[in-house]
Amino acid sequence: PSYDGFFNSGSETVFGNLKYSAGLGAKTYYSMGLSYSNHKDNVLYGVLNTDSWQRYAKYRLDVTHQLSKRVDINTGGEYEYNEDRFDGRVPQYSYAIGNNAPYFDVNSLNHTGRIGGYVEAQIKPAKRFFIIPGVRVDNHTLSKKTVVDPRLSMGWKFAKDMVLRGAVGLYHQFPKLEYYAQSDNNNLKPEQATHYILGYELNKMEGIFLFRVEGYYKEYKDLVLRDKNSFLYNSNGKGYAKGIDVFLKSGITNKYSTWISYAYTDSKRSQYEAQNESPANYDITHNLTFVASYNISDVITTGLSYRVSTGKPFTPVTGGVYDPNLNLYQPVYAETNSGRFPTYQRMDVNFQYIFSLFGRFAIAVFQINNLLNQKNLYDYTYNYDYTKREEIVTTNKRQFYMGLGLQF
Repeated sequence: PSYDGFFNSGSETVFGNLKYSAGLGAKTYYSMGLSYSNHKDNVLYGVLNTDSWQRYAKYRLDVTHQLSKRVDINTGGEYEYNEDRFDGRVPQYSYAIGNNAPYFDVNSLNHTGRIGGYVEAQIKPAKRFFIIPGVRVDNHTLSKKTVVDPRLSMGWKFAKDMVLRGAVGLYHQFPKLEYYAQSDNNNLKPEQATHYILGYELNKMEGIFLFRVEGYYKEYKDLVLRDKNSFLYNSNGKGYAKGIDVFLKSGITNKYSTWISYAYTDSKRSQYEAQNESPANYDITHNLTFVASYNISDVITTGLSYRVSTGKPFTPVTGGVYDPNLNLYQPVYAETNSGRFPTYQRMDVNFQYIFSLFGRFAIAVFQINNLLNQKNLYDYTYNYDYTKREEIVTTNKRQFYMGLGLQF
């Protein structure tokens, strides 16, 4: 609310990916991959005027070898390079972005490499039981830290159509370069997660009827957290995520099929600006999705999808404090992600018609997105002194699409 003007931005991306796979005899298979990306951004909005570049390259090699009828070995390694450059003018205060607002200049260049490798064994000690022990090792060149992640998964087919699965493991992820640049001497730890997963699956009629349920718990530590006194980032954050995923699929071959999924999630973290454990940005407590398709005839198919979910969390503004030096109001925020948007809903329908055009296979598609024209909330905006707020609803209102595909 402190600035009224145009937001100008531009971006440019170059991406390439190569992959090669081959066999070495009857029992060994390998694949190699090479990828590269270069992304540029520029932003101009009031006093904000920045240019940024992100460069990324990665090489990966994977090898699978059948050691025996009951044991397969998977191993591989990779090296990736990250480079982040940022130049420009940044507002001194996030709430003051007018053309004459105070600012500071930023000119930074950071880069790092990561080399990693893994090995795992797929072991079948019995016909209906498998176990996969493994370990992964990674070294980060910028922080000069090495992590070792042991992991274990297993499965038991205790009946003809029923499988019980479980997994436990340690996972690490190195923070983004932008956080190292705002830390004390690049002294950030890799963020750590410990996963516990247990699932059950019922699969009948070769997948025509499928029921799957999975529960999980993840414990996080060493998360990136901003120090409220020095404003530098450290590794004192922590958190957890727990939930249940349920999936049900049913259908009649070549005529009708439907599936429904439900997910319950509870995830809280003290991370980034959140000093206390708060709902994560992706903490959507309940998420229900229904999809159905029906073949009216051999050439006409119709489908429907419907999703309803808990609104995403957000950080409310509770008021404003007048700043006489800048002649504007500074927003006062509640606890991080202590608010929730209203329930999200959306229904889409589609029709497909298969026919022949000029002797070629063709398909015509007609689709209606957001059939019920649901005005889902996208964000809030505030007046100049933060005493009133207005809803910003999604621009994805009811939309109609038509398309034609032709095979040559």
